[in-house]
Parts: sequence; structure tokens; C-alpha cells
Amino acid sequence: MNTVTYNQVETVISQNKSKRIQFYDKEKECRDKKCSPEVIGRAWGLIRMEISPPDYEMKEYSTSRQAEKLLTKEFFMFVTRKIIPHLVFQIVNEHGITSDWIMSHSINKIETLIGFCELMQVYGMGGIRGFYKESTLDNRMKLVDILKNNPCLPSLDIDYSLIG
Repeated sequence: MNTVTYNQVETVISQNKSKRIQFYDKEKECRDKKCSPEVIGRAWGLIRMEISPPDYEMKEYSTSRQAEKLLTKEFFMFVTRKIIPHLVFQIVNEHGITSDWIMSHSINKIETLIGFCELMQVYGMGGIRGFYKESTLDNRMKLVDILKNNPCLPSLDIDYSLIG
């Protein structure tokens, strides 16, 4: 499945020709639709997941494909157990910077890291040695090492026992 992100990873869509799964910030959607403060408050921290399964999976589960058989917890579990293991929430950008890392660091550190990564791509390690003092280069390399240890977000896990 191909993954596409929108609005600085606010919406993530994984899809191929036959199926699609989308995740987005429910609170942001409620704010955009100018919902009441109560509704916005209830949506805080929620990530909405929408699944469009392929026809063959619906037929595999129920040959009649009737809504009463497909709009069930059992069908949800049937579909998600097939899709979820194949979803990998990749890094935010080509430098390996995750949204969690961005949210937990100052803008100066973020800009420093992005700029350093760009210089490394353009000039290579040998070329950038002339730009930095040894201690500064060591500090930049430590930032890069932090990213190598956490290149992607944790895998998605659904607690089916919480679904009513």
C-alpha cells in the first residue's frame, strides 16, 4: 500500500487500487466544522480511522454483502486484522525526523538538525567538516544518532476488547 500524508502528517492515508485506510485528527475536524466546544472537547486526543475494504474482502466475509452483516464488530475485526500488520507509520520526512521528536524539541534544535541534514546531503561528510568546529560537528552527529534509534512510529495496536 502507498502512504500519503497531508497537513504536516495531520492526515495519513494508506491505499492501493482496492483498499484504503485513513487516519486523521478528530479534534481538528471538529474545529474546522465549527462544532460546539463540548464536541471539540470530547474529540480531543482522538484519531479517527476510516477503512474502505475491497469488494473481495466483503464477499469473503459475507457473500450477500448486506450492511447488517458488514456493519458489525466482527467484520471490523476481520478487516483490521488483515490490514493493521501491513501498516508502517514511516518517518515524517526524508531526514528521519518524526512528529514526536519535533513536538518534544525547540524550534532552534529542529532547524539546526534539518539544516545539518541538508548540508550532509549536498556536501557529504567530508565536505561539511570545513564548515564546523570539531565540537559542533560532534554535537550535530549526536542529533543525527538520536534519529537513527527511532526511525518510525510505534506500530498500531487495536484493543478489540474495548469495542462494544
